Amino acid sequence: MNDRIFQILEYIPPPMREEIASAASGLHNVEEIRLRADLPISIFSNGKSHQIDGGVTAAADIQSIFTAVCEHSVYAYLEEIKQGFITVNGGHRVGICGRAIVRNGEIENIKDISGLNFRIAREVIGCADKIFGEIISANQEVESTLIISPPQCGKTTMLRDLARQCSNFGLNVSVVDCRGEIAACYRGVAQNDLGANVDVLDGAPKAAGMMMLLRSMSPQVLVTDEIGGDDDIFAVSQGMSGGVAVIASVHGAEVDHVLRNEKYAPLFGKCGFSNIVSLSRRNGAGTIEEVRKL
Repeated sequence: MNDRIFQILEYIPPPMREEIASAASGLHNVEEIRLRADLPISIFSNGKSHQIDGGVTAAADIQSIFTAVCEHSVYAYLEEIKQGFITVNGGHRVGICGRAIVRNGEIENIKDISGLNFRIAREVIGCADKIFGEIISANQEVESTLIISPPQCGKTTMLRDLARQCSNFGLNVSVVDCRGEIAACYRGVAQNDLGANVDVLDGAPKAAGMMMLLRSMSPQVLVTDEIGGDDDIFAVSQGMSGGVAVIASVHGAEVDHVLRNEKYAPLFGKCGFSNIVSLSRRNGAGTIEEVRKL
């Protein structure tokens, strides 16, 4: 069992901690630990959920663990709670379910916490080696690249390693990390290795964050995860039109589905993405199915 799982177990009281540690030790590539009120503890590994026999989580335990995740100051984490997750030491993301408090169509808080999903932050140094070699042009410049895949196929892990490789290549890299998954900042410090030439804007909305970094940090490479809204698409287009290489991701099953989607049309063409990378879980998360030149 790796050290990153031990970082998560610090938030979980004994004997539940021992139950999870024992079950996780027999599994390979643990990705998530889910705690649901009055239901068995489950561990997600290698694309499958494994339940711990007899490990039912009481609602009181869920609340206690949630308070520990918030470092005993729920109010201090309210902005993150509104987004449905909290990033903890080590860069791990804790997803939150419960009763949403809504005002004017916006979630203001989540109370009566009924479930926590500890998503284990992972770095796979070198996983983007093949892709990086494909997206370097003849004059040694990084080309704008879009990564597509269904959920849980390694998009963010691949983005992270591409950011690190661009940074170590000597380029100024700016990362908009709206959900804290790329750099996994904890108290302002990136927990993941993104190289020495990187600037991270943590917690900002993607579109506003990209425009801010384009104005203030003069990036040569701009990295962001899971673009989708019209504002995101406009900001990405602005970056590429201004000569900045953009590396981003979208949800999608196939390259052609994304290319045919009218919403993404502004991202392709003369000043658009030069490459599309398709990922799957066929041989495990991060399987590179295709690198297509556009």
